[in-house]
Amino acid sequence: MRVVLAVLVCRLLLEGCPGLPGRERVTDVDRMRLQVMLDEPIIRDGERILGQRPGTLLDPDLGWDRGYAAATLFAAVPDRGDRPVSPVSPEEAERRTADALGALRATGWTVLSASCEVPRRDRIEASTLPSAEPGEVGTDPADDEWSWSATAYKHVDGMSYWARLAGRAVRTGLAGVSIRLRAPNVDDPADLFTDRPPGLPAGSTCIEEPGVPPIDVEQGTLVEVEERHSGFGGRSPNSPDQR
Repeated sequence: MRVVLAVLVCRLLLEGCPGLPGRERVTDVDRMRLQVMLDEPIIRDGERILGQRPGTLLDPDLGWDRGYAAATLFAAVPDRGDRPVSPVSPEEAERRTADALGALRATGWTVLSASCEVPRRDRIEASTLPSAEPGEVGTDPADDEWSWSATAYKHVDGMSYWARLAGRAVRTGLAGVSIRLRAPNVDDPADLFTDRPPGLPAGSTCIEEPGVPPIDVEQGTLVEVEERHSGFGGRSPNSPDQR
């Protein structure tokens, strides 16, 4: 009898007890939604998978993580000795980002927002406000970086999926484009976009328009599907639409 009890205790310690507080849980539905994201052409045809995880219940009292899949779509690192590449201009990086945005549109995604940011150095030089003090510009990476971002959503078999596309370029020629998709956890409503927010028309965003904008541009409605759903905390009135 003691031997049997000892074996049972060991198994509980090693395997855990389903249903006990604090034990993470992943369901078949969460795994299926992850597979849907991995099967999206924008992820499947990317250069490299950056990460993936199915939706996970952390604890009934703490909340849950939404599933995600992320991929690099394009990357150029000119100073890499093992595989040197030519420097990439901001115009080329923007074109790569626009191509990815077009690929999202072509596969049924609704583009909700777009933003284009110029290096801080350029913003200061173009501003009519008093210029910065000497030496104030040039030490922050944002001084020399262009960035592009877009958010989008899509429905597959009645379930909503969210995407954030991000592109960047640095004066040194480094550039990259990446994508992150996110899906509701099984504990969420299956559709986080029941309001069907309207999208930005094709070709209308600062990313898709020819030429790199000389100033920062923000378009559309920024909607964020949070990585973690929690009952704690809130958001400020100025924060984006969070779901």
